[in-house]
Amino acid sequence: MSTFDLSVYEDKNIFLERVFALRFKQAILRSVKLPNENLLKKVANERVYRMTEREPVHYKKKFFGIIKNGRNMYWPKIGLLTHHEPESKRAILARAKFTLGESRYALQLINATDLNYYNRGGRKITYNVGGKKIGYGD
Repeated sequence: MSTFDLSVYEDKNIFLERVFALRFKQAILRSVKLPNENLLKKVANERVYRMTEREPVHYKKKFFGIIKNGRNMYWPKIGLLTHHEPESKRAILARAKFTLGESRYALQLINATDLNYYNRGGRKITYNVGGKKIGYGD
């Protein structure tokens, strides 16, 4: 039965991540002879490439005895930048040690005087839950 057949049968939304996971498991089953399907998860995990240079993404830091959750968004060693906000991204790109080459978009962000063009379609939305301010990514 195909993924499409299953989606029509169950009448649910298809999540792309689940389709990738399904195809990955199917590829493992085709390439490795397993005595028992219970070993599939263990064998699949051994074949996933983890970017250890990018870990940890989430961390806890202690500031004056208060523990606060944090999130890395820049890994200079591998040149990975995952900020959503243009001001933070622009500051990092401006002082980056790696070369931008002919990256028109990076140079446009660095040289912009007005950042309204950046992420024009999205807005950062915050709301209150139980007296706590919650925003995108929290």
